[in-house]
Amino acid sequence: MYCRNCGSNIDDKAVVCVHCGCRPNDGTKYCPKCGAATSEEQIICLNCGCSLKKEPIVESKRNMYIAALLALFLGTLGIHDFYLGYTKQGVIKIILTVTAIGSAISVIWSIVDLVKILTGDKKDADGYPLSKDF
Repeated sequence: MYCRNCGSNIDDKAVVCVHCGCRPNDGTKYCPKCGAATSEEQIICLNCGCSLKKEPIVESKRNMYIAALLALFLGTLGIHDFYLGYTKQGVIKIILTVTAIGSAISVIWSIVDLVKILTGDKKDADGYPLSKDF
């Protein structure tokens, strides 16, 4: 992947370009796929045919704060997993909670989920980031 601002080759998962300090997709000067120079008006790269349109960010209909509260108070039962669409994980947590040894695992798993939810690392089952709106 190439930075759209400076054209430097960067990692596909990069949040910020280490060469210019901008977000990789914020610029309009270079193609993100091949690194060829482009103009602001272009919608397709003339070198590789890649689309230069920015994709809109789609948020989940599920709220981050509700998921965090469910994980905090009912996390060992996996209620937050059901809320986020992870039915299989929710069922596994219920089964772990009723077993003596598994309840400790369920507690730790719920704490990890809570931290992931609060840091924005956890997405819903459809792959969308959780909404922060009330």
